[in-house]
Amino acid sequence: ETSWAAQTFSFTSMSVVIISTITFILSTMPQLATDLDLILFDNTTGGEALPVERWQKGIIALKIVDELTMWFFTFEYLTRLACSPNKLKFVKGPLNIVDLLAILPYFLSFAVEELKDTMVIGRAGKVLRLIRVMRILRVLKLVRHFSGLQSLLFTMQQGYQELGLLMVLLWVIVI
Repeated sequence: ETSWAAQTFSFTSMSVVIISTITFILSTMPQLATDLDLILFDNTTGGEALPVERWQKGIIALKIVDELTMWFFTFEYLTRLACSPNKLKFVKGPLNIVDLLAILPYFLSFAVEELKDTMVIGRAGKVLRLIRVMRILRVLKLVRHFSGLQSLLFTMQQGYQELGLLMVLLWVIVI
């Protein structure tokens, strides 16, 4: 049993996660991709790329929605951290680590925002690409709202050594 306010906030948080995921998916479309994404994720193989008509208003709208959702996630995380009686236990919690990993790429992108010319930054362009791809971790925030996903996370946490061994064996087989 939880209060009406807690249920409302939980529903709002889940809705923001879904909106953020939809925004992320839409931003992968060439018509709605930012200039930086087009540079970083250029998939042309020597041939001429087909010109794509860009929808500037849509790009701006997606950027605004993305900013608002990230500030909501940040506010939610910091509020839960401030209200937590044991800060260290809070930071070590698996669901809180997932939440931190979901908002971290947003703030890391500020650190490398000045390096927009990927031809100049070389390897840093690959780091920036990784940071941009890590935005998909926002989907993992849904784990907090679904008990089945929480059970899966708990099971993986209990069997991480066996899963690690399985991954090593699969890696050896592939090589």
